[in-house]
Amino acid sequence: EQHDDTFSPKVEWANLRYEITSDSYVRVGRTVLPGVMASEYRKVGYALPWVRPPVEVYNLVPVTNSDGIDAGFDFRAGDFINTIRINHGQIDIDLPDGTVSRARDLWGVSASTESGHFAAHVSYLRADITVESFDPLLSGFRAFGPAGAAIADRYEFDDERIDFYGLGLRYDPGGWFLRTEAARLESSTIIGDRNGWYLTGGVRVGRFTPYATIARIESDSNRFDPGLPLTGLPAPVAARASALNAGLNAVLGVAPAQKSLSLGLRWDFARNLSFKLQYDYLDLDDGSPGVLINEQPGFSRGGNVSIISAVVDFVF
Repeated sequence: EQHDDTFSPKVEWANLRYEITSDSYVRVGRTVLPGVMASEYRKVGYALPWVRPPVEVYNLVPVTNSDGIDAGFDFRAGDFINTIRINHGQIDIDLPDGTVSRARDLWGVSASTESGHFAAHVSYLRADITVESFDPLLSGFRAFGPAGAAIADRYEFDDERIDFYGLGLRYDPGGWFLRTEAARLESSTIIGDRNGWYLTGGVRVGRFTPYATIARIESDSNRFDPGLPLTGLPAPVAARASALNAGLNAVLGVAPAQKSLSLGLRWDFARNLSFKLQYDYLDLDDGSPGVLINEQPGFSRGGNVSIISAVVDFVF
């Protein structure tokens, strides 16, 4: 479902696969990028312990799929089963405001390993990304000469390089489990740098799985910029410059920063069917909306937010 209450399915997978050997393959078409541990099944709720993957990490992934080529190789090293994946491609993403985000020269490499109850995953993604949504704001600054151009150059989001680093660990002996991931997004754009991590633990008692998650996301970027100086400008020009400064700080101010605690219960009440109930407590950093979007009148940034979710997941 979209932001405007319409339903528009999107294709996550559409590729042709060729098995080079029993341990290697190449795919051409649209593939999911292996940025995080649950990349391949992050939208298959039944395969996840939570109602939703922790957004403190999973929202940091700048691009989730790519149109291009993807190759993988499996090999054993002692008791470890290892997989290496390499991707190259590009993707266009339609944004809610009618503009497009474009990723070009997108590269990704990941390595995962499993042995018994233990699994680990490490990844790196990079791409040159353009987000058209920021064009009017930054073009407005450029109209103010060198001072405005300097601001626009500082926050430019036109064919700018973004780097993503991910690391995940999982231990699951059956009766209980622990999993953790950490990620970092680096950019010299208006969104700056961001870091996130989570730790989840749970126990399985018959058909019930209670679990708990703690998580954190931080933004290493400007939350405020003085923008264009207004002194000496004619009133109409000063009003325009003031509006641009306000627009810039509105974007900088939504940088996510929060801590969260989640408590949940999964009940596998029938074959291929599970019911999940989850409570999320978000502790937003001062002045930040955290990971929340679509702010409504009366909402105050900072403070605390509680969310209760209930879902039924199934596979067939």
